Amino acid sequence: MDINADIIFLGRCDHDDPLHRFYFDTLRAQLIYRGFSVKLVSPDEDLSTHISGDKPTVINFFYKDSDAIQSINKIAERNFLSLSFCSDIDAYADYADAYQVADVFVCPSEMHQQVLRYALDLPIYCLREAVDPILEKIHPVNVNKKTVDLVWFGFPESYQKSMVVLESVIVSALQDGSINSFSVISGDSLEELLPSEFTFIRYETNVFAEKLRSFTFTILSHIPSDLHLNTFIKSPNKACTSIMSGMIPICSNTPNYHSLLKNAGLENYLFDSPESLLNILRKVRDLSASTDFQIQWNYASQYVSSHFSAQAQCDEYLEIIDSFGGSNLILSRATRQVLKFYNPPVAPIKLRFYLRQQFAKLRQIFGKKKS
Repeated sequence: MDINADIIFLGRCDHDDPLHRFYFDTLRAQLIYRGFSVKLVSPDEDLSTHISGDKPTVINFFYKDSDAIQSINKIAERNFLSLSFCSDIDAYADYADAYQVADVFVCPSEMHQQVLRYALDLPIYCLREAVDPILEKIHPVNVNKKTVDLVWFGFPESYQKSMVVLESVIVSALQDGSINSFSVISGDSLEELLPSEFTFIRYETNVFAEKLRSFTFTILSHIPSDLHLNTFIKSPNKACTSIMSGMIPICSNTPNYHSLLKNAGLENYLFDSPESLLNILRKVRDLSASTDFQIQWNYASQYVSSHFSAQAQCDEYLEIIDSFGGSNLILSRATRQVLKFYNPPVAPIKLRFYLRQQFAKLRQIFGKKKS
């Protein structure tokens, strides 16, 4: 693969942001190891001073990074290839600014790719998220553990969207002794909202990997309690983190979790309703004590460590770059159309509904008086 280009990662270094770690940290480390010219450039810097006229330049940025987008917009002469990294798809309008400066979009799964293609007429590639580099190495499953301790981890808003509907099931499993404990690792705002039976652990990046090692299973859900597509198609990175931390993930039977667990030989740990989750929880004590548990985890960890490695991610990234011409990158930028995105008229709809209700009440009142 003959790629002769300067590669810029445009953004502020944020080691606490998992997306930054899954993409920028892992890719930069791999590209530097392979001898590429790589820079991390802050949006506060003059980006043009980092673009050489001697060879092509590839600029990577996150689609919601408004400062990075403004930095790219300031460059008058278009002599680079820009890749926008995608994650959430709450609304197509969120991509409007990135669309104006991007040549390519890269997203974490085929589901994301299919959804984005409906609105964005640019090349859209899948680029796997690498295993979180803060894990450093595989932590083997603890087969000698006498208690069955489960955990969920993530942002408070993610818990609210996908886990609240399952709380009563988990409480039932705690009360009947199927599991010994259930902990939630998250931000402080979630602590007071949890059932009293749950244990809250404050998320801290520097000790996160160590804390995960004390658990046997994770419960992870993409059930869209918010009824939003974005929740349903989230990437499976938490399941990968769980496996590499020595746990087996118990996951909602949603697209990306289904794909990962099926390929990793863990499809028996998928649930598609609160009742099916409870059935799994009532079996986990026997499962964790069986020899199959170790065999299942060994197979899953081998799959994740190879398929979601930083090396595999970098190979995929370089293939994307190579598809644009390798050492002779096509840097001409197609004329952008002005895309119109749907913005739901929430306020007018609510007002009309409210007025209809009031008029209906008035008709009832005056109708009764006339009779």
